[in-house]
Amino acid sequence: MWNRLIVIGGYGLTNSVAGLIALAVCFAIYSRTRARYRKLEAEGDPERLPATTDYVTMSMPTVVLGWMAGVVVWGVTLLLLVIAGFGSAWVLGPIIGTALILGARMEAAHARTMDARRGTPPVTTSRS
Repeated sequence: MWNRLIVIGGYGLTNSVAGLIALAVCFAIYSRTRARYRKLEAEGDPERLPATTDYVTMSMPTVVLGWMAGVVVWGVTLLLLVIAGFGSAWVLGPIIGTALILGARMEAAHARTMDARRGTPPVTTSRS
């Protein structure tokens, strides 16, 4: 398939198709995760954390990993752009790097929301 795309439209078409596929997959994963988080925020966590633990602390490794991976993916893309030229700089790097950073931000926001609503009954939480 990729060979046909290269023959038809060159690396630009291949880059565009790969980018659209990656963008669609990242958007689907982001949307599903956001919907799951909103449901948890509205209904409350069925597996409550102990009183000595908070959601922000529990989410910190995921948030840090998301930011680091996103920055590394962006950095590799920029490095390819500088070293190998424009033809090697696939659009996948910025799309996936941005998706990882957005996922980390969403995780941090969800943890803060869950901590803020801790102790609030789910019925009250879903109406706000």
